[in-house]
Amino acid sequence: IDGGGDIVGSYFAGGLNQHGFLLRNGTFTTVDVPGAIVTSASGINSGNIVGTYFDSGFGQHGFLLSNGKLTTIDMPGALATAAAGIDSGNIVGTYFDSAFRQHGFLLSDGKFTPIDVLGASATTAAEINGHGDIVGYYLDNAFRQHGFLLSNGQYTVIDVPGATASAASGIDGAGDIVGYYLDNAFRQHGFLLAK
Repeated sequence: IDGGGDIVGSYFAGGLNQHGFLLRNGTFTTVDVPGAIVTSASGINSGNIVGTYFDSGFGQHGFLLSNGKLTTIDMPGALATAAAGIDSGNIVGTYFDSAFRQHGFLLSDGKFTPIDVLGASATTAAEINGHGDIVGYYLDNAFRQHGFLLSNGQYTVIDVPGATASAASGIDGAGDIVGYYLDNAFRQHGFLLAK
């Protein structure tokens, strides 16, 4: 959801046909990348929508839909790219390199920057706010999942006390962070980390 109350997401229609959607002023609009077999909308800011689609050859790509114009987002050299969040024209997401390793990315002013938590075996960038703060999650070398905040070039680990896994999935302009965690019985819960 963005500051204007517009909401994006995904829905299934008849079997496994997945489409993105925009909910604006009580009206649903389908968001589909032309020729895609699957489309998922995951982020919106000032009417600009980002998400992910699979082409007819099952290739995975990110996309930006801005003022009716669709732009594909592919990290150079990546096997697959997914766009997750957008704010102030900056886009974050995830890609897989040629060795199938998972990394986060920031796309700003046409330049891609990889996001890798030090020592992580996989990193996912989920959301960015207007200050450039990025949240997401990563797997350590023991495959335990942790949330993270990347702010001013510094990583902060976000672990809910007592959780077996944590993930940060959203951050607002005030720096409040939301996400989810798994308890010792592997039940999933949401959390708010207020600044």
